Parts: sequence; structure tokens; C-alpha cells
Amino acid sequence: MISWVKNKYCLVFLIFILLLVDGQFSYLLNSLFNYYVIISSQLFLAALLFTYHNNSTAFIFFESTVIGLLFDFYYLNHIGVVTLVLPFLAFFIGKLDSRQMTGLFSSLVIYLIFIFFFNILSYFLSLLYGFTDVSLSFFITYNLAPTLVFNILAFFICQKPLRKLFLD
Repeated sequence: MISWVKNKYCLVFLIFILLLVDGQFSYLLNSLFNYYVIISSQLFLAALLFTYHNNSTAFIFFESTVIGLLFDFYYLNHIGVVTLVLPFLAFFIGKLDSRQMTGLFSSLVIYLIFIFFFNILSYFLSLLYGFTDVSLSFFITYNLAPTLVFNILAFFICQKPLRKLFLD
């Protein structure tokens, strides 16, 4: 891989591209299922997770805030939900030892915890801001569970290229 691609600012751009691809992939998946089941591809969170361990705390906060702002502008047309959630989660993920991301199983568990808290915190902030009125049980059954199952499969498929690009 060319060294300029591994530049940390270029990696933020690649995460943004992955964010856009995730959105299109989620749209494709949701068109295949009925109206109630919502599957969100969140591979950009795996890429973020892999970049957190190679950078300083200030850059992690900057990266999370920028990606959160872009997510909010592109998908929600409001600033707030993901802009608050990503830096908050980055703070806790940054406390983990980078050796915990070396094994497949441990990185999968951390990724699933990251997705879980990302979605739950986003749900509660959306509820607080009045963006949604969906019950928690409906959200868990028709959004969170299918999203977790899909992202487990996607992680197994995409983890090697993501590791090579963002960790090595």
C-alpha cells in the first residue's frame, strides 16, 4: 500500500467514503426486507475503531467529531446525535490497550460493544431530541438485533482488508 494512503488525514477521508458506502449498502439491504426490519451497515465504525489505537487523543477526538458532523449532516440533517455519541465512545475506546485489537475474537467483541453503545446512545438522544417516538422494544427487535447480526457477518468478511489498511 502506498504510504500516503496511510496518512492519518487520508484515513479520515477513507472513513468518510466508507460512511457513504455504508449508507448505500444499508439502503440496498433495507429494500430487500419488509418495512419494519432496518439493517444498518456500520463498517465505518470498525474503521474508526482500528484508527483509534494508532493516533493521539486529540486526533481521535478531532476525527470522531468530524465524522460525527458529516454523518449528522448527510443522514440526519441535524447536528447533535452522532456528533455527541462518537467522541463520547472514542474516549472510552481510547482507554483500551491496543493489544486487545490484535485477535479476531477480541476485536469482534469490542466492535459489537461499540455498535451496541453507538446505536443505543443514538436512539436515546434521538428520543430526547424528539426525532423518534419508536419504543425501545421495537428498536431492539427490528433495528438493533438485525444490525448486530449483519455487522458480525460483515466484520468477518471485511476485517482483513480493514486491518491491513488501518492497523498495519
